[in-house]
Amino acid sequence: MGLLADRQARKVIADIYQISNRSVLRDETIRGYFNGWLERKERETTNATFRRYSGIVAEFLNWLGSRADLGLAHLSSAEVGKFRDALAKKYSPVSVNVARACIRAALYDAFRDGLVDVNEAARVPKLDEQTKGRQKRRAFTEDELRRILAAANSEWGGMVLVGAYGGLRLGDVSLLCWQNVDLANRELRFTSEKTGREMVIPVAGPLYAYFLEIAKNDRPGMPLFPRAFELRSRKKSGLSNKFYRLMTRAGVVQPRTNKKKGAGRNTRRQSGGLGFHCLRHYCTTALKASGASDVHR
Repeated sequence: MGLLADRQARKVIADIYQISNRSVLRDETIRGYFNGWLERKERETTNATFRRYSGIVAEFLNWLGSRADLGLAHLSSAEVGKFRDALAKKYSPVSVNVARACIRAALYDAFRDGLVDVNEAARVPKLDEQTKGRQKRRAFTEDELRRILAAANSEWGGMVLVGAYGGLRLGDVSLLCWQNVDLANRELRFTSEKTGREMVIPVAGPLYAYFLEIAKNDRPGMPLFPRAFELRSRKKSGLSNKFYRLMTRAGVVQPRTNKKKGAGRNTRRQSGGLGFHCLRHYCTTALKASGASDVHR
């Protein structure tokens, strides 16, 4: 009976609004609004940003369950706060704050469009992102990089070189094609998936030598790293895990295990702060050096 009364009340309000304003009152569910918001963002943002928003919204709607089918006005700051706290049990404060910012951005647009009277997510504070007690990313040492390259197959070896001497993110590396490589001018030209910026990166000696080695596959539409390209093109995750396994084979990090109670897919991993992104840190040092490192000589 309570649900019926709620529907009747909203119908009365909608009728009054229509008589007064000569237009129909929009009454969207939480699920309907967020799905529509994602459709707009797919046209307005980069692929990487859209994928990040999609994952956050999907997790938010899944967490809400049947409550996602209530009207958007039913969403409260307390609800958003509980979602934030649920995420904090699985992810780092930085990741949780990114999710909060996504929900806040969606509700800001709803407020701007007159669908809600207040942005409830704006009332939910960020989590403290202090890194005390948490491992920080760092650059690979020369020895670690040697060991990783020795353990890598040809494709992963090339991807590591691009990360180490070009500073590219793993997603950008996986999507590189031969049309992005200018051997004559020793440059990489590509559009950053995360920022949408056009990038021109000088090709350092060790990376140039690698490109010359595999230049027999030089065809504009062909990917530099076919297996990684195929995986990323299907919008599948897993490249970071594959790189972790490469670091494990190289003896740079310890193998992951889920045997410990509470250690599952969503549990924070201890990796010594190492991952593919650390190659970007290595790059800032390598590119400033007067000559190429002797790692690959």
